[in-house]
Parts: sequence; C-alpha cells; structure tokens
Amino acid sequence: MVAVVVFEFLGLRILRIAWINLDRVWAIALLGAGVAVLFTS
Repeated sequence: MVAVVVFEFLGLRILRIAWINLDRVWAIALLGAGVAVLFTS
C-alpha cells in the first residue's frame, strides 16, 4: 500500500534521479578501487 502511494505521488522521477546518483557512486567506487590497486601493488 505504501509503495503504491509513493509511486502515485512521486512517479518515476525519484527513481530516475536516484538511479543516476547510484551509477555515479558506483563508478567513483570502481575508479577509487582501481587507483588503490595501482598504487599498492
């Protein structure tokens, strides 16, 4: 019931915004891990 209310109120806009942000966070995490591997080995 809560999910239906949130979906009707916010629609897909919040999902699109959150998805872009998660993609950026994931990309930064992977780049950081790659740089850490380069400098520690």
